[in-house]
Amino acid sequence: MYYSINRDYYDRFNEILFLWKKYIINGKEYTSTERLCLETDLLQRIENLLTEIITELSSIDEKSKVKNIDFDTYRLATLLIRMLSNNECVTEFENILEKEEIETFLCSGKRTGILGSILLEDTFIFKHVGNSSKHGRVYFTFNIEIYEENYVVLYTVTPREMDETEKWNVIFEELKNDFINRLKRTGCNIG
Repeated sequence: MYYSINRDYYDRFNEILFLWKKYIINGKEYTSTERLCLETDLLQRIENLLTEIITELSSIDEKSKVKNIDFDTYRLATLLIRMLSNNECVTEFENILEKEEIETFLCSGKRTGILGSILLEDTFIFKHVGNSSKHGRVYFTFNIEIYEENYVVLYTVTPREMDETEKWNVIFEELKNDFINRLKRTGCNIG
């Protein structure tokens, strides 16, 4: 599986991601004025890129014209929406494109959940939306460096299990830490 993203979108997304992490992680260290400036800049950048992506994807008028890069661009749009909602556990979205058939195809035509984890360089939660037996299955991923090689670790959770608790962020963090600690106990060089 390979992914391809417009280089300009990728660069702008990385700038947004840097600011977003700065805002989320260190936001309380800033004065209210600094925080407001950072928030305003961040929101403007997200909205500008998201508008550009939606405009591009909205120009697709039939499924046969969808290109491989369009699936990955759509995933990028969903990540920007998560940032706007400030909720990393959002796994479903209202339609962002006018053509529902195109959006459904972009959402389910290619597996791009792992791309989300790669782009965010962080914990990522996504849901399988296809029509297979995996429909509704929730995935939890995170990045890890082992012996100077980058990996994406993926856990699956059935939808039934997801409904049973509101504390999935805590549970996923515990799973992640447990996995890392087990690797460390085996002597793995974790970066």
